[in-house]
Amino acid sequence: MTSGLQTNKPLSLGDAVARDLQTFELRCWARAYLVVHGMMRLQEAVDGLQDAAVSAGLVTAIGQDEVQAIMTTAFEPRRGQSW
Repeated sequence: MTSGLQTNKPLSLGDAVARDLQTFELRCWARAYLVVHGMMRLQEAVDGLQDAAVSAGLVTAIGQDEVQAIMTTAFEPRRGQSW
């Protein structure tokens, strides 16, 4: 009986980047939430996100401008709220 998961299938570079990109986007939204609710400072949040993007190879894979755009999108709805 199989579970339907292909655990032995290696990820292609595209799959790995897509997974890392999705994870990064979720981290951005989570950090924005923490900042808005006073659980993290804005500078700490964005510095950590930048470090994560570099470590995951996203800056190399998609470029710094795209990384910045993802962070901006996550934090934008929260502008004007208490930082």
